[in-house]
Amino acid sequence: MNRTWNFEKGAWQAEEFLSAASSRVEYRLTFGQKDDCIHNEGADKMDEYAYVSMVHRTPVSLPCLLETECSFRTYGAPLLILADAVDTLPDGRLQYGHHIEVVGWEKGINVWDLTPDPEAPNGQRTVNLGRFSFPIEDGARFLLTARADRQGLVVGAEVNGRSAQFDCPCVLPEKCYVGITACEGENYFYRFSIR
Repeated sequence: MNRTWNFEKGAWQAEEFLSAASSRVEYRLTFGQKDDCIHNEGADKMDEYAYVSMVHRTPVSLPCLLETECSFRTYGAPLLILADAVDTLPDGRLQYGHHIEVVGWEKGINVWDLTPDPEAPNGQRTVNLGRFSFPIEDGARFLLTARADRQGLVVGAEVNGRSAQFDCPCVLPEKCYVGITACEGENYFYRFSIR
């Protein structure tokens, strides 16, 4: 797949994506639309996560390159997601199986490995695969990338003329559901690409 979605009003179709969540999040919300982007509407009135997530309906074969242009305010954490599976719960909600999150935030990039586990706190096991220092200013538009193959990720960020890349070894399946998540504060997404 070689595709870019521009999230301006009227420029994309929400039906191309599935709204899902990790096992830790009870609710399932969709993104709100602004003129030039989508965002986690009402983040300032929600719980500590203000979590809204979506992945493309069709799994993508690895290797692939994911990119999103995004920004955040008030301790936001926009992220790229790669999920092994999207499961349907008995009540119809969609939930990610094992998944990886590549998170941009004020101090840099975090990469998380999350696996549903009813015995674990909050219903999932969470392992940090890497923390990379790369300060990102509140309100700055930045590019967040993840080059994925079966042996791991090369994650990167670019903001205000600065850029960096970091290797993050992990095991990934042949195919993943891929997309974006708004988490922890106000998050804005201007475009998303799969190559």
